[in-house]
Amino acid sequence: MVVRDEAGTVDIFEEIPAILVVIVAVFIFLMTIAEGFISYSERKEEDRLTHQLESFCDSILSFEPLLFDSEMGRFDSFRLDEKGREKLHDSFRPDMLGFHYNVTMADVGLYEEKYDWSAGEEVGESELSRTTSVPVIISNAYGQNHPALMSVTIWEA
Repeated sequence: MVVRDEAGTVDIFEEIPAILVVIVAVFIFLMTIAEGFISYSERKEEDRLTHQLESFCDSILSFEPLLFDSEMGRFDSFRLDEKGREKLHDSFRPDMLGFHYNVTMADVGLYEEKYDWSAGEEVGESELSRTTSVPVIISNAYGQNHPALMSVTIWEA
């Protein structure tokens, strides 16, 4: 619409493209802020679960009922049995921890006898889970020290 009078000509619709550019720019800006907030929230949740994994792993490495001569990270082969699983489960119940877990020890030594052991639940389907592996020693009463790899996985149901 064009308005004409003695002062000149005015086109009222000249502002519409400028307003549209401003609206699109504000929309893009707000979407960027929202994406940043969502990304921050997800990262914060991942960091929380990683911290829980580290703490839980340290707790297992120093879990007295499974240790050989009370040495952190050195497990007694005779304690890695069903009774050891029960003690671990009784001390670290998923309902108390707030997450589920699976602990696996794989003997990687050259000895013929292997001490492979696992405790906890089968790894479940979860969007958010964390896994770490730590070298440990599995010792027995015969003086053998078997190198092993302890893998710990935690997840939220």
